[in-house]
Amino acid sequence: MKNFISYMVLIGATCGCSAEAADIPSILENDPNYSPFSYIWKYIASDPGSQSNPAMPECYINEGYLNFKEDYYLNPPVKPSKSKGTVNVQEWPYALGDDESSPDITLNLLSGINGIPQAGVNTYVAVSAADCDSCSGNPSYLDTVLNTVPSANIHTDLSADTTHGKTIQCTNGSVYFTQNGSLNMQTVGETTKANNSLVFVETGNEDSVPRMYAYFKSLWHAVVNDTGAGFQGGTKDSSGLSGMTVPVDVGGRPVSFYAGRNNSFVGPTWTDGGMSIPFPNNLYPPTEGELPSDLNNVNWYDQILLDAGNQLVQGSSVNIAIYMFEIGEVNPFIDNLYRFIRYGFAPSKGSKTPVAISKLPGATVPSSLFPGRLTVNLYYQYQDRPKSPTSTSKYLNNPVKSGSPGRYKMAVKKVWQGFAAGRWCKGNPKTPYTPQDMHLKVATVTYGSTLNLYVTSSNLDMPANGSGKKWQAGNIIHTIQSDALYNIYAREFQSIQSDGIYSQRNLGFINARGNSYFDPGIAPADGKIAQPGIAAFVFPLNLNTGSQPESSGNCTIPK
Repeated sequence: MKNFISYMVLIGATCGCSAEAADIPSILENDPNYSPFSYIWKYIASDPGSQSNPAMPECYINEGYLNFKEDYYLNPPVKPSKSKGTVNVQEWPYALGDDESSPDITLNLLSGINGIPQAGVNTYVAVSAADCDSCSGNPSYLDTVLNTVPSANIHTDLSADTTHGKTIQCTNGSVYFTQNGSLNMQTVGETTKANNSLVFVETGNEDSVPRMYAYFKSLWHAVVNDTGAGFQGGTKDSSGLSGMTVPVDVGGRPVSFYAGRNNSFVGPTWTDGGMSIPFPNNLYPPTEGELPSDLNNVNWYDQILLDAGNQLVQGSSVNIAIYMFEIGEVNPFIDNLYRFIRYGFAPSKGSKTPVAISKLPGATVPSSLFPGRLTVNLYYQYQDRPKSPTSTSKYLNNPVKSGSPGRYKMAVKKVWQGFAAGRWCKGNPKTPYTPQDMHLKVATVTYGSTLNLYVTSSNLDMPANGSGKKWQAGNIIHTIQSDALYNIYAREFQSIQSDGIYSQRNLGFINARGNSYFDPGIAPADGKIAQPGIAAFVFPLNLNTGSQPESSGNCTIPK
């Protein structure tokens, strides 16, 4: 444990972000050492807590998707050997797709719990049986995987519309770990998906459970009990506002928390994306939910517009960057974002009178329709392509028109390239060198030296449709742009931004000097947690420093 943490701190802090690919060593990013799951379990295994307390250690698993058997075509074809538990975690090798001799990393990660004294009987799992590929067999894949922890309290009888969470948390009674982000159990760096996750490291005891750990533990119960009433101030579908109005201090960084489902996370259900309601009354960020009705209409991503707007009215220059796996057929936030660029603080089309973006009493009214300067960068993999155009699809498929081009603008609008054969563009490498999915669900708002980092389990879903019905969780890290914790995200963002509209050729090279960063609060001297902190994990793609085969075909813009 000591050597592992020391090594990861070193490579996280000394990233040479401008290095050439040839100078960067290849890293097997499917190595479980780069998984926040195994990071947590490995630590708990090294220090399981007092054996006189039968309730410790404990682990809560809230997974919207649990599976490993997907499309993993890896090169070179290394023949692996199976290993389980935590002892040989550093030796787990590549998997070979559907090869029967391939070790199942998901199964192995869960098996590791049994290597921790008493952890098995205090492990609680919530995952829908419907949210699993390869589960139609007898026994199903899900049964096989979950039976690796036979004594766990397992809930697989949840409906398919229950949870989209991606959370693992464990404690030994003194150190509390909570992992949350974009990665499901099957996408922990073993796959060709780009993912991100945070691990909140807190200290406490059974009489004083840290707040962030307690919030996510309550979310597990909300998923299983089908109600958010267990949260202080929560409703059937919402965690309430305590985690947003009073951020949690984690290692000196204020961190906000909110969880919800249905319209209480991805926004109200409007046939036209919400534009029938005059701006800004169609904004429902969590911190604006003072009215009871607002908790039934929370759009997590609207908080981005509120935070940006509060700075713009002061004349600040603000940058919004969004890195999003999926945008639904109709998404209120996308409609609001595009509308904000087009009309600024106007309450409706054609109005000359600016209004406050905040709905709170005494909110500042801007001096003009376009105060400050706003730059938006939107990177997304694909947008559901409806048979009939919607407001959202029209915005995404057409140039962005700004009402004040010099002040508010969309600098980049990038469609992430898929892997359908017809979309392989000339210059793009073929699998396994590029991602099957850009699975990030991250946004940033920057102004001056200030940075807000928004990390969530949620896509920009269509409300009340698909995963838009499910429990989601989101955090906001309130920090500064020079924060080393943010560096790992900045590397991934820089890689995405520099590739051009269709090329993914170099994505991942920048990250190869360090796929993970650990907060300095995790002391490398003895491997023990010295104080609370945050660990960030951003997984790039399958990396290979050798030549990359390219497609010779031409392609057109995906419609």
